[in-house]
Amino acid sequence: MASADTSWFFGPGATSLVCTCAFVLAHGCAGSCWCMVLLRSRCASEARSKEGWLQRPARALFMISAGLGVPLLGAALLLFVENDEAVALSIRDAFGPVLIVLLASPVLFVICWGAFLRSSSPRALRVFEVAAAIAALAGVWVGAAVASFMFHPGEWLEAHNVRSLLLSPRVALDVLLRTGAAACLGSLAVMLPARRRSSRTPPEHVDWLGTSALVAALGTTALASAVWVPVALGAWADPWWGVPVASGIHGGRAARMATVAIMAGVCVSLALALHARARWRHLSAATALALLAMVAISDASWQEARRSSVRPWAIPGLLYANGTRLELVRTERRSPLLDTTLRHSRDWIGGQMFARQCRACHEPARLLRQAAQDRGFPGTRTLLEQLRDADQYGSQYRSVMPPLVGCDAEVDALARWLCGQP
Repeated sequence: MASADTSWFFGPGATSLVCTCAFVLAHGCAGSCWCMVLLRSRCASEARSKEGWLQRPARALFMISAGLGVPLLGAALLLFVENDEAVALSIRDAFGPVLIVLLASPVLFVICWGAFLRSSSPRALRVFEVAAAIAALAGVWVGAAVASFMFHPGEWLEAHNVRSLLLSPRVALDVLLRTGAAACLGSLAVMLPARRRSSRTPPEHVDWLGTSALVAALGTTALASAVWVPVALGAWADPWWGVPVASGIHGGRAARMATVAIMAGVCVSLALALHARARWRHLSAATALALLAMVAISDASWQEARRSSVRPWAIPGLLYANGTRLELVRTERRSPLLDTTLRHSRDWIGGQMFARQCRACHEPARLLRQAAQDRGFPGTRTLLEQLRDADQYGSQYRSVMPPLVGCDAEVDALARWLCGQP
């Protein structure tokens, strides 16, 4: 019995999906934590009661963070390192201890939040609650810094003062966008149990949560629109902003995803504004859940737009999406890529060429091989020859695919492997 083909699950699409879900979940958990910390300070008497309605979202937040958030982040990191090892090494060299803070913040958050739930002393409750909020805030802020490095590495690699970079307008913009998304997600998430127990909950708490979500949605949408419009019109041309500045299919996808993010933010803002006008009387749990899903879609779409805008790069100007460094392309474009001291079959060489240069964007392999077989060996070999100069001006594949590196024999073996020829 043939084994099932599960390569599609571990392909780059899965990596992007897992990483996006990890970011959105981290935003939601951080925002929920901040909202509950602020709400508990507004109702100190109820905060010390284990029967308070805030205990339900507090326990749910711990279960989601410990049971889903940390494992999802771990899976994202494993997939990221597996598919983009060179990118991971570049980030480690550039950040050093800052990366440790990013990886440690969700674990510290879960530990502090678990200690908060088990504490009985009012002072210990407050200490662990504030510590969890700080850990969540550090995760979002440091994550924004890492994202800014990924999408605009030039300033990071040329500067030696990390503090000034963290305070630069570029990083500050990303921090504001992510913080706004976290506040909106968190307010709506905490509002679900608040509306469910509205008969026992002071109305001002629901109003405060709704107003927080509205302000965060309006601010994030306005800021994102202010960035997206001038870039879309060609006034700015900077991949870091994460909006359509690329060309070809990647630029088109970035434009679509950015449009979805902006429109979802506008719809959420309008819906929350209407509910605020009605003093939140008609905001049911189902409506809050629908708005929560729309905010998550907006956040995820914006992140996907940022990723698409810099393709085919992983780090623009340094590293391509398949892990090939620009320096290697410039100096050894047509040199042997594999170890020439060992004798291997042509089929093995073709498989290794695909794994090193094609798999990052073209999983599952069977789809690409089927297209190559339909094209035929001569046509596939001609296409691969064109891809060797994909970075040159005039190439139809410029800003679409990384250039293919390897000697003539390796490129020939790749073409035969794709076409299924011995």
